[in-house]
Amino acid sequence: MYAVNRRWRSRNQKLRASDAERIALHARVAQAIEMQSAELCERSPELLAHHHSEAGDFERAVPYWSAAGRLAAARPAYREATHHFGLALAMLGSLPANGHNLRAELGVRVALGAALVAF
Repeated sequence: MYAVNRRWRSRNQKLRASDAERIALHARVAQAIEMQSAELCERSPELLAHHHSEAGDFERAVPYWSAAGRLAAARPAYREATHHFGLALAMLGSLPANGHNLRAELGVRVALGAALVAF
């Protein structure tokens, strides 16, 4: 029994990626999707937002989270929309407070407010 568990643990550890490998993998996946499928970027922005977020690229994740929120609100899936807008705001909070990011934050807050009122 112990030998089986040890062998399983060894295989399982090989499958686990280090944090750096995981971050790099998410960045490569996001880049590949952006390069290969503009339609998927428009249809499922939450997918790109997720991969950019996991890669730590919040500046690229925010527009996708915002787009995902707008698409969800248009369905109308307001709970999902508020979640996406909330993630965008959380990431904006970690970015520098420059004119671009402040305008983006204002747009997300307005869209979040509309989704909350409709919810």
